[in-house]
Amino acid sequence: MCEIESNKVKSLLKKDSVQFLLMLVLTLMTQVVSLIKSSLLASKYGASASIDAYNLLLSLSVFIFSFFATGITTVLIPAYVKKEKDSVINSFLTFIYLAAVAVSGLFLIVRTPIITLISNGNLVFEQTAQSIISVLVFSQFFNTFMGVTTAFLQVEGKYNIPKWATLVTNLLLVFSLFYLDADVYNLSIVTGVVTIINAVIQFYYCVQYGMRFRFNFEFKSSGFCTMMQIYLPTVFSTGLYQFNLLIDSFLSSSAGEGNVTILSHSNAIVGMLNTLVVGNIMIMAYPKLSESLLSSLKEGVERFKNISYFISIMGYIILILFFILGRDVLEFLILRGNFQQDDFEVYYNCVTLYLLGFPINMLRDLVYRFFYAKGDTKSTFYNSIIVSLLNFVLSVALTQIIGFYGIILGTLLSSILSFMMIQWRFSKYYESLGYHFYMRQGLLLVLSASLIFLLYLLEIVYPVTVFGHLFEAVVVFLVYIGFLSGLGYDLRKYIKSMFE
Repeated sequence: MCEIESNKVKSLLKKDSVQFLLMLVLTLMTQVVSLIKSSLLASKYGASASIDAYNLLLSLSVFIFSFFATGITTVLIPAYVKKEKDSVINSFLTFIYLAAVAVSGLFLIVRTPIITLISNGNLVFEQTAQSIISVLVFSQFFNTFMGVTTAFLQVEGKYNIPKWATLVTNLLLVFSLFYLDADVYNLSIVTGVVTIINAVIQFYYCVQYGMRFRFNFEFKSSGFCTMMQIYLPTVFSTGLYQFNLLIDSFLSSSAGEGNVTILSHSNAIVGMLNTLVVGNIMIMAYPKLSESLLSSLKEGVERFKNISYFISIMGYIILILFFILGRDVLEFLILRGNFQQDDFEVYYNCVTLYLLGFPINMLRDLVYRFFYAKGDTKSTFYNSIIVSLLNFVLSVALTQIIGFYGIILGTLLSSILSFMMIQWRFSKYYESLGYHFYMRQGLLLVLSASLIFLLYLLEIVYPVTVFGHLFEAVVVFLVYIGFLSGLGYDLRKYIKSMFE
C-alpha cells in the first residue's frame, strides 16, 4: 500500500512539474508577444496626448474592475478546495456581477467631469478620451469573468488554459497592430474585442470541466457571509494597490505630455516580469501552501520559508541580469519610430527604479498569500490602507521636489515599508521565522547588492558591446548560482517545495 501511495505521489509530482514547465513556456511566449506589442505601440503612437488618453483610461478601467476580479480568485480557490455548496458560490458570483454592472453604469454617467479633470485642458486628450471610454469600460468588465474562470481552472489543475487563451488573444492584438493606422479609437476597439474573446475561451473550457453558474440570491446564508468577510478586505487591499497605480498615472499626466505613456510602458515591463515569475510561482505555490496550512501551521511555515528563498533568489537574478542587459534589450524594443531618445532615457530610468523593488514585492506577495490561505484578509487590508496613504503622500511630495521621478521613488519607498509592516504582522500573529531565516535573507540581499555595484563600476571602467554583455550575463549567472550553492542555498529543495 505504501509503495502504491509513493508511486501515486511521484506521478502527481511529475505531472505538476510538466505543467509548470509548460506554464513557463506559455507565459514566456505571451510576454514576448506583449513586448512586441509595446514596441509596436511605441513606434506607431510615440508619446502623444492621444495615446496618453488611451493609456490613462485603460488604467482607469482596469482599476475599476480589478476591485472585483483579483479578489474573486483569492476567495474562490479555498471555496472550491473545501467543496463549498454551489448555491453559496453562485450567490457570491451573482453579487459580484451585479455590483460590476452597477459600477460600470455609474462610471459612464459621470464620465464627462472625470475626463475634464484628468485632461489638464488638453483638447486632443479630452476628445480622444470621450470617444474611447465606453469601449474600454465595456471590454474590461469581462475581467470579472476571467477572475472566476482562472480560479476554477486552477483548482481543476488546468493551470495552462488561461495562459493559452491569453497568448492567443495577445497574438490577435499584435497582428491587428500591423494593419491598424495610428488611430486610438481603432486601437481601443481591438483591445476590447480580444479581451472579450479571452473571456469566452476560458468560460467555454470551464463549462467543459463542469462549472455551472446560475443567478442565486442567498445573500443571508452563513456561507455567503463568510465569503464576503474574506472578499471585501481582499478587494480593498488589492484595489488600493491599483488605486496607487492610477494616482501615479494622474500625477504623470500633470507632469507633462507623454509621461503617462512612458509610465505605462515602464509598468508593462514590470508587469511582464510579475506575470512571468511571480504569477507562475504563485499559481503553483498558493494551493500547496493552503494545503500545508490545513495540515499544520508548522508545516505551512516551513513550506513558506523554502518558497521565500526561491523567489528571493529569482528576484535578485532578474535584477542582476537587468543591470547587465537591460539597456540593450529596452533599446531594441522601444527606441524606434516615434519614440525618441530623450523619451527612452526617462523610460529606462523609470524601469530601473521600479525593478529595485522587485525582490521585495515578490516576498510581500508571498506573505499576503500566507494570510489569505489562513483566511485572514483583514491584516493585509490594514497594511494596504497605511501603505497606500504613504505612497500617495510620498509620491506627491517627491514629485514637487524632484519632478516626474518622484512618482516612482514614492512607490519604491512605500513598497519597502509595506513589506516591513506585513512581515511584522506575520511574526506577531503567527510564528517568528527565526534568526537563521532573516540572516540568510539578509545575506542574499548583501551579496546581490554588492554584485550589482561591482557590475555598475565595471560598466563605467570597461564598457562593452551587446555580445560582451551577453557573455558577461552567462558568466555572472553561473558564478552567482554556484556561489549560493556553496553557501548552502538548496535550490532543488526550494523548487521541490512548490510541487510536493
